[in-house]
Amino acid sequence: MKHFIYLSILILCCTYCKSSNPKNSIEFEVNKKLLGASISDTTLGFQLEAPVGWVSYPNVNSTEDIVKHIYKDSLSEAALSITDLNVLGTHDPAQEISDNTGHLIESMKLNVLDTTNFYYEGLDIVQYTFGNDKLMLFRLKMKSSNSVLVDYIVPTENIKTHLRKVESSIGSIRVN
Repeated sequence: MKHFIYLSILILCCTYCKSSNPKNSIEFEVNKKLLGASISDTTLGFQLEAPVGWVSYPNVNSTEDIVKHIYKDSLSEAALSITDLNVLGTHDPAQEISDNTGHLIESMKLNVLDTTNFYYEGLDIVQYTFGNDKLMLFRLKMKSSNSVLVDYIVPTENIKTHLRKVESSIGSIRVN
């Protein structure tokens, strides 16, 4: 239960700065000391910084064309992945994301905790927050890049340690 309290705090942190602007702009509290490696990918159209202590992890699956970047925390199972579903060449990227998200929720037995639409640094973003008693998943869908997903996966036992790191990382997103 306490992990859901931390999640509620993150959701509040990520939404408290919403302005009365009709575009639903948002601001994040970015602590540069909590940021690590810079991830810049011109084909995806944006860049961000991984949380500090999260290192690049080789993609060992056959999905290396789809999963562009993986970063993992060296001390926990927390991870960041950036997925480009455009490479699948489907005619409906939105359906591809919906199918992918549905499969993820079902296979990991996740609960949908929150969905927020916002504009940040010129990007139209939908943030989905999922969770169960073992992990929290913060999924960002970049609307302007059609079918790019940024996933932050954090074990609930480590949510307090990684909460501000994830918020700072999301706040480091910039258009390339």
